[in-house]
Amino acid sequence: MQSFIPNLQHFFVAASDTLSPAALIGRAFKFGHTIGETRQKRRVQQALALNRMARDLDASQPSLAAELRSFASR
Repeated sequence: MQSFIPNLQHFFVAASDTLSPAALIGRAFKFGHTIGETRQKRRVQQALALNRMARDLDASQPSLAAELRSFASR
């Protein structure tokens, strides 16, 4: 149990670094992309993930799958 807590803390620190605006700007400059390109790429990745989740839930929960597809299209 003692090793679980520090690992969980490292996970949240990494997640907060990934989702922070400063990390987004730093990543854009690091790879030579504009912030708009980076945001657009992230949106496409999120839409693909939502569509993948919708495809997995299509047989068991069609209404939830439809909601996920509507979120992906926005």
